[in-house]
Amino acid sequence: MTTAVGHRNYCRRIVLSMWIALFLPEVSSASAQQPSDGDWQQLARLQQQFTAYQQSGQVEKQAEVAEQILGLMQRRFPQRLHYIALALLADARAGQSRLDEAVELHEKVLSRLENFRPASSSERAQALRIQGFFLRGLAACHGSLGNWDESVKRFQETIRWWDGSNEPGADLMAADARKDLAFVLRNMGEIEEAGQYFQEAIRRLETLAAVAREPSTVNLLLTH
Repeated sequence: MTTAVGHRNYCRRIVLSMWIALFLPEVSSASAQQPSDGDWQQLARLQQQFTAYQQSGQVEKQAEVAEQILGLMQRRFPQRLHYIALALLADARAGQSRLDEAVELHEKVLSRLENFRPASSSERAQALRIQGFFLRGLAACHGSLGNWDESVKRFQETIRWWDGSNEPGADLMAADARKDLAFVLRNMGEIEEAGQYFQEAIRRLETLAAVAREPSTVNLLLTH
């Protein structure tokens, strides 16, 4: 098994979503604690550094910036938004292969999202999307640690989540989670069950327009 099932792809989706959420005007205007323009500018600079280090694979630098973002948000931004900084730090810890810490941070993010009270429909949609990503991320981290039973449980939870979601891309995420679960089950020696999830993932992917335009996606799956 690779160092993290589906980790690289899901992290990129998460980081993009995080910063869309952060810079929605209604997110800041709805907050009781109002960050200054300087706070937002500093956060934007740190965001650019974080993204650059992530894309270049400089995981230690990425983690340092994530810690700075968390510190800034804890000092200057409302507590209800701190889950975003925790999510970025979780991504960084997974990139460092500090997976026990990554698991703990994923669980913190999910716990905060369970009690999250969105201030707008856009903020609600963003929080739900991040929650779905982090369920998958937590399952991937457990798989990387060899916690197979917990990984299976979390991937099954992820599948239920995306199957019941109306979010854009939910069908693709549900199919990806089935593929990831198939790999975990294969590593556990559950070949027949793994094959069932794998075939279902392929069937779902083949129904998506994106896969129809890029048949190499299915070919890539079949080579694993």
